[in-house]
Amino acid sequence: MTDARSEVPEPEHRLPGPSQPARFNPLDFGAVLGQSFSLVWKNPVPLLAVAGVIVWAVNLGAGTLAALAQSAAGLDGMSPGGIDGSLVGPYLGALLLQLIAALGAQVIAQGFALHHLRVALLGDRATSAELWRLLRVSGTRLLLVNLVFFGAGVAFAILVTGVMALAFMALFSSANAMLAAVIAVPVSFVIAAGLGVPFLWLTFRLQLASGVVVFERTTVRHALRRSWELTRGRVWRIAGTQLVISLACGVVGAVLMFIIVVVGVLSSPTSPADMTAALLPGIIGSVPVFAVGAFGAMVANTAIGLLYVDARFREDWLWTTLNGYAAARIAGVPASQLADPFVTPPAPHTNFPGT
Repeated sequence: MTDARSEVPEPEHRLPGPSQPARFNPLDFGAVLGQSFSLVWKNPVPLLAVAGVIVWAVNLGAGTLAALAQSAAGLDGMSPGGIDGSLVGPYLGALLLQLIAALGAQVIAQGFALHHLRVALLGDRATSAELWRLLRVSGTRLLLVNLVFFGAGVAFAILVTGVMALAFMALFSSANAMLAAVIAVPVSFVIAAGLGVPFLWLTFRLQLASGVVVFERTTVRHALRRSWELTRGRVWRIAGTQLVISLACGVVGAVLMFIIVVVGVLSSPTSPADMTAALLPGIIGSVPVFAVGAFGAMVANTAIGLLYVDARFREDWLWTTLNGYAAARIAGVPASQLADPFVTPPAPHTNFPGT
């Protein structure tokens, strides 16, 4: 009797024929930016209405709790009774909770954006349920990647603080204290810049690690090493992409915030009974500001995914396998009969782009 499993064809790569032009090609700087915005805009429900709202709610809840704990402990400088030592511990606990919430929110934003891009490149449209399912698989590794960046940030802050402390001790222990006070600010700037530039460079070299985790489904250690390889010679491109996205969303958010402040000033209450009416414009106005922030986060993470894909187009066989996968899907081959183009290399005889 024939084994039923032998009748199921093994996954394989179906490569495009000569008459089938490549659907995917390396991306220039403008294409990365344009497609980052376009991909988020085309499927806003899972990325903004679901993930964006969850991220906002998590950060808002944790931030509100920390602010209440700070006020209760008298650490906000506005308590008439001074600092309540018995509530400092709960306040520190609330700060820790806020940090955990921020990391969790970052993982959700990264996971949704990167998995959405992966599914889109395979020719499908991701749903919220599908993205949640995929995030459950990669969420732990994405969290570990973010913890690496957080740990590096803490180490950098400690290093800068320590070096500045030693420099100030040396300056102010000299005979001319007035001269030391004058040069303290430029010395601080030189120290921060001297240590900050290598730190930023290191951060950008590891920037694609989250993309590697999602697309290649690999370990955190391999993702960091792979990011180091793929970002060689591409640091300025990554930095420029993130800077442009941040500036674009920041300018829009700042304009909206200015409008909210102006409306708030013009509607300042003249009596306690008018307080609710005065708060209403601020509450309503915060919605578009939140929407811009959520949109910017999703665009930035999508850009990271596109930069990862572009780096692989130029460095290894992904151009061949992804175009072969797309050609096979267009020809009607079910996805279940095709190999994953992001992890399975092509046959040895396959030509690479430009060869």
